[in-house]
Amino acid sequence: MIGKELNEVFLCGAVTAKQMASHGFLESLNRHGGGSPHLVKAKLPSPSLRAFKNSWEALFTGDPNLHPFANERLWNDPRRYSLIGITHTLSTPGPLQSLANLPQAPLHSWDSLICTSQAAKSAVEVLLDHSESILRLRGGQPAERPQLPVIPLGIHADAFKPLCSRREARRRLQIPLDAAVVLWTGRLELHCKAHHGSSFRALAHAAAACPNRRWVLLMYGTAVMPSIPPALKQAAAELCPDVDVRLLDGQDHDLGALARAASDMVLSLVDCLQETFGLTPVEAMASGLPVVVSDWNGYRDTVVEGHTGFRIPTQSFEPGWSDLQLQQLAYEDPALDPVSARISGQIGVDAAAAGAALTRLAQSPEMAVAMGCLGERRAREHYDWSVVLHRYSDLLDYLLERRQKAQSNPDLSPMKSHRPIPPLAEIFAAWPSRTIDTHTAIKPCGNAPDLHNYLQLTMVRLYRSELPPPRLIQKT
Repeated sequence: MIGKELNEVFLCGAVTAKQMASHGFLESLNRHGGGSPHLVKAKLPSPSLRAFKNSWEALFTGDPNLHPFANERLWNDPRRYSLIGITHTLSTPGPLQSLANLPQAPLHSWDSLICTSQAAKSAVEVLLDHSESILRLRGGQPAERPQLPVIPLGIHADAFKPLCSRREARRRLQIPLDAAVVLWTGRLELHCKAHHGSSFRALAHAAAACPNRRWVLLMYGTAVMPSIPPALKQAAAELCPDVDVRLLDGQDHDLGALARAASDMVLSLVDCLQETFGLTPVEAMASGLPVVVSDWNGYRDTVVEGHTGFRIPTQSFEPGWSDLQLQQLAYEDPALDPVSARISGQIGVDAAAAGAALTRLAQSPEMAVAMGCLGERRAREHYDWSVVLHRYSDLLDYLLERRQKAQSNPDLSPMKSHRPIPPLAEIFAAWPSRTIDTHTAIKPCGNAPDLHNYLQLTMVRLYRSELPPPRLIQKT
């Protein structure tokens, strides 16, 4: 059991099936959180979120868009439960617009936006600072910021135990036992994951430095665009002709496990803004493999330089990134692929340094094994869901403490009765000549047969679902 029973305090809404399946969040709650979590559909308005009696303490939205749920909570007492969001991609119009509008949302210090990496937190803070400065220029006062803890995504570390021995895996994949095998995993699209030119050039450097060994690159992944796999094969033949590059079906999970078992090291030179964390190095470390990764966003948190692998320097072209048109496209254009391509084309990874790192690991099997062992321990100690959910539990305890202080603060007691809008009677008080209220004396008039006939008129029956039952209307 993890602190509070997370199934009692989490109400999961607005979480897509893809997010849940990708990060194993639901499964981890079921396994480590004390039972099945409460679930509510993300569709608003939501009776569950407006109910004053609830057995949960937090709504986990599964993305950074807390604004609509904060508005919905105003129909309740905002101090009754916390809102918890989480960063995934931050470079597309949806999250950019959500975060830009967040300072105007009715959020409080007992709410939280979980940042999956230090880089993600930095981006969120820059966006919030900018939007708050605009609000102050207009004479406004930004809403209280939610907490911004850094909590990583998790994995089920046991799922990455080797499927078989390296010898057996290479026999089944028909790879020589003495080959230097490098594994690359993830989406194969060049603009939304990594431009593989850097990877191919890194392998070319390594193959040139170790000409006596056969080099094999296993690319295990999926491609939405059917033109990508043949394009990669053509590029590999041109950029690293001395490397045996094999594309493996990323939908075949057993094949992925076999590829990990057969590999000596993992290469992941991500150069795209789309991710804020990146599970690839964590999964590689859990598999006992050393990693060579780009020094990029969440990879900077997960990979310890010279300890569990090597981080390769990256650079961006600031004049291009500052282009106003590109800024507008990133904020508004739903056509993500061309925008991502323009952005990622202005990011570089030091392929020569990556090749040197691969060479060091290939020439020193002892170093590779030691780094793999240290990485496996790091993955289990920091990124297994059983550990990550402890961080969630600690966060919930902290948010509960903030809510309890708010509930005992008399200055905040009006929150209990404040709603998104005033009562309609107040808004439209200037409309009628006079208002009938609870102090107005009312007496019946007319007769029952006339009332009965009136209720049978089509113009009345059209709206019968909105009226009290006829027997109640006719009751005298």
